[in-house]
Amino acid sequence: LSVTANNTAAGANSGIRALGAISLASGSGLSFVTNNLITVTGAISVAANNTGSSANLVFDTSTGTNASSVSLNGAITTVAVGTSQSGLRVLTKGAPISTTAGISLTGLIDFNNTVGLGVGVANAADGISLSGVLTSTSGDITLIGRSSGAQGISLSGVLTSASGDITLVGKSTGAQGILTTGASLITATTGNISLTGSGTSGGVNLLAALSAGSGTKLRAITLVGNGTSGIGVTASTAASLTATGSLTVTGFSTGSRGIELGGGVRSTLTGDVVLSGQ
Repeated sequence: LSVTANNTAAGANSGIRALGAISLASGSGLSFVTNNLITVTGAISVAANNTGSSANLVFDTSTGTNASSVSLNGAITTVAVGTSQSGLRVLTKGAPISTTAGISLTGLIDFNNTVGLGVGVANAADGISLSGVLTSTSGDITLIGRSSGAQGISLSGVLTSASGDITLVGKSTGAQGILTTGASLITATTGNISLTGSGTSGGVNLLAALSAGSGTKLRAITLVGNGTSGIGVTASTAASLTATGSLTVTGFSTGSRGIELGGGVRSTLTGDVVLSGQ
């Protein structure tokens, strides 16, 4: 299913609205492309992909402006696990990306609101705002968010990849690079976790636990934060950092502390724990 709907002028007009349920057959992809807004309120169900080729759902407003947001407010789920992956890509040019419902797929999950932005100015709202559960059973999860006034990435939902890596890159010129709430656990069951955040009031601020690896799978957690007037990397008491492999935390700040850790920090199997702050 492919829909392209462009307006004469790019911006914040209604480009594509999907209000009803969508059901995709095995191996089917979905492409919504517009230079204005994409709003999805209906649920999307994806049949088990047994075709031998991966298939992706794509929501793309990168030909629009920093006002051409993508809002996914309906659940997106794979009905059953197949032999091939079904993934999700959401792309904007500095415009906000938000989810309020659960997303559970078998393939990669890639959100990026910096496509084609370069040195341009992102929207003043959160670059990426996720309040629903985000799960991939066999793919990587990558979130790249930028904002000129709020958080680069703001998480209040759970992120889980059963067999892939989780990578977050957040940047803000008006708030924190990455902010997680107490409910936003991040788990890479057999993969690595990497968070890189930079912001005026803080780089990476964690209020929930991170866990990378399990069993004999040696996996790493890497945190890098740069806060201009705020703390580079903050982990609250509830934000324990547990990796079966190495654990590296690097924080910079010109107006506060480089690192502030309140939770447990540990490597459970093997690997160094390295903390570097300035």
